[in-house]
Amino acid sequence: MAESFLFLVAASLIVAETWRSSNKESRRREGVTDQLEELTSQVYDLMEDLSRISAHFDEKWCEERAR
Repeated sequence: MAESFLFLVAASLIVAETWRSSNKESRRREGVTDQLEELTSQVYDLMEDLSRISAHFDEKWCEERAR
């Protein structure tokens, strides 16, 4: 009876630790995914800014060459 109780407690601890570890890993992955989405959004914003600046530069360059 005592051995069964100890086995049950040990098994419960193992299951609880496995569940906790799994949840922790899931939260970490979600955090990484959120960060990746944010960085991707920032890269697209920077690419748009670069395109606008490049177009503006090309426009000014053509105006200077026309003088």
